[in-house]
Amino acid sequence: MFASRGSLFLKKDGSICSMYELMQEEDNEKLSDTRFLQCGRLSDMLVLMWMRSDSIELRSVEELLRRLSGMITPKVEPCFLPYGEPGYRSALRMQLGDIFVPAAVGGVCYTLPWMPEGVNLASVRLFLETWATAQSGRTVELEDIEPLLKQALKKTSKSHSQDDKR
Repeated sequence: MFASRGSLFLKKDGSICSMYELMQEEDNEKLSDTRFLQCGRLSDMLVLMWMRSDSIELRSVEELLRRLSGMITPKVEPCFLPYGEPGYRSALRMQLGDIFVPAAVGGVCYTLPWMPEGVNLASVRLFLETWATAQSGRTVELEDIEPLLKQALKKTSKSHSQDDKR
């Protein structure tokens, strides 16, 4: 398990999705950098990964998430939807109650070249703002990605202009 930050995207209907879902639903020709900046959000995440020498089934991923939600948000019913993203053999998207931001996305991964023969991998990203909202009953907002990217671009352009002066 490790902590990270991940991107989610605001769809035109007000719901939140992954980049893969956004690219599946919107015309890729019209997905400009400006659109990504405008709809991009940052989420604090916990990434759970586990490897086993025996088979990992999607139902075991779902059972783990059900146990977590029972401990952390016992009054909020989880909902599981199929999720398709390259890299997953089978995957799901978890919602908590009527919160429009996903609580988790992940599943059983395809075998990776660096993995030993017969080892299976599962990976799930937990979006912490959703869990905090479900637990507290108060909306915990996602951070807009635009200010962060603009700041990063400024630092990059300053670095490039200093390199040009040398």
